[in-house]
Amino acid sequence: MHCMTICILPGSLWEQTQSPLKWRSMQDGLQSFCVRVQKNRRSHHGSWTYGSGGSKTVCQYLSGAPGQFFNELDTYAEMRNLSSRNIIEGVCLDPRIGMQYNNPSFGYGGYCLPKDTKQLLANYENIPQNLIQAIVSANSTRKDHIADSILEKAGFYQGSQGRGGVPGQKVVIGIYRLIMKSGSDNFRQSSIQGVMKRIRAKGAQILLYEPELSEDDFFGSPVIRDLEAFQRQSDVIVANRYHRDLENVREKVYTRDIYYRD
Repeated sequence: MHCMTICILPGSLWEQTQSPLKWRSMQDGLQSFCVRVQKNRRSHHGSWTYGSGGSKTVCQYLSGAPGQFFNELDTYAEMRNLSSRNIIEGVCLDPRIGMQYNNPSFGYGGYCLPKDTKQLLANYENIPQNLIQAIVSANSTRKDHIADSILEKAGFYQGSQGRGGVPGQKVVIGIYRLIMKSGSDNFRQSSIQGVMKRIRAKGAQILLYEPELSEDDFFGSPVIRDLEAFQRQSDVIVANRYHRDLENVREKVYTRDIYYRD
């Protein structure tokens, strides 16, 4: 038998940790949550990654949960024409939650988090659960919603056009950067790529602005490095994280970034 100890430190500990959720082993009497699993070498689906790897898988899942919660609050606000910022900041007034990890995004991405959440879900085969599945499903649902909202803003949907297999209006969806956060040059499996895939499946044209790419084509979408030309040719400009580069075309921009930070 192996044990991983994961402590969730909300509430008054936030001031000490500068984060509403911190994971670490504790020896001072804090109540811990231990996940115990027995290795089963005969079953691939029943196997578990032990030690630091197993802890990492669970912690990756837990780190994704707060973001998905705030993303769904944001979806609710957007569809009800309410202030996402007011709702989120109202929730975050509770000191057990705090103001960290509350900036809406297009969903989680990257190399580790999607892989680890799916691995954790596989480890739960034949085990009663709802929350493990929910985080994986919520990420896909969020990207579906974001893609649909982008197409709506661009005018892709007109009457029956764009739905039920009927082609939509010809629009150009500009994607501003593949990176997931400011200052990064890493866009490996970034969440915007899942949104792009959904938009492309609908038949809309995608134009990508990504100076870090040396190729002129990215999975069938042309890559442009001239910012002014990109702004001019795009009907809607999609930005997971807002940037001052877009200030002069703000009316074209679709983003759910309410704090202009990561």
